[in-house]
Amino acid sequence: MNNKESVLLKFIEQMAYRENLDVEGIIFYGSSYTGYHNNNSDLDVYVIFNESVNEIIKGTVEINGKKIDYVERTLTNIYNILEKDFKSQENMLLSIIGYGKIIMDRTGSLKKLKKDVIECFSKPLPLLNIEQVKNKLIVVYEQIKKLKELSFEPENDIFFQHLYHLTIDKIQRLYHQMRGFPKLPTLKVYRVYDQNSNYFEAIKKTRPEKEFIDLYKESLSLIVSKNEKIKMLEKMFNYISKDIKIDYSNYRIIIK
Repeated sequence: MNNKESVLLKFIEQMAYRENLDVEGIIFYGSSYTGYHNNNSDLDVYVIFNESVNEIIKGTVEINGKKIDYVERTLTNIYNILEKDFKSQENMLLSIIGYGKIIMDRTGSLKKLKKDVIECFSKPLPLLNIEQVKNKLIVVYEQIKKLKELSFEPENDIFFQHLYHLTIDKIQRLYHQMRGFPKLPTLKVYRVYDQNSNYFEAIKKTRPEKEFIDLYKESLSLIVSKNEKIKMLEKMFNYISKDIKIDYSNYRIIIK
């Protein structure tokens, strides 16, 4: 038994999950399970209850110097959000349940849940329709336009820097929505885009094009003037919008 398994067993014992008949099962997931962890990584645990519990709980506990982050939610709640999670290009349930490790399964319901989640996400992720794409591209275009206005402000303008990074994030998310790639948490994008990461292979999804990944990484590493940063955003924007025709001087979009 390795140290992680020992800590998880103590966690289950300390929380009295085995004795609690309302607990259907427990899943171990995240970087500490997949191997993409470091010495400071937490252990991530999903605790699934039956219908006698109504709340969704998020908690943290430390055992033997190791931090465990856990979530408690019901089986029905997970099934209720499964289709929504898939249609919105989220990848949470696939990462947690589809590719996590079942470490407790009282009635076999988690084994069935895991099968259902993998089956749901085995389909191609839904794409935005052309009008949705145009709407989102126009929003990004307007943000870049705003950045150009801000470029006349002092070089250390905090608002410019903030909007610049928000625009990078918006372009990256839109690119994934347009291509049917899974949605990624902002904090994980750079690491997942690393050439040594097998994240997309692990979840059986196509890897984004290298050209876009290179543009994304370059945009984050630039230590240059505002005008150079704007040019970088325009390169990213032109890359994702190259097949879409829009009259940016005459448009009408849905904002709500």
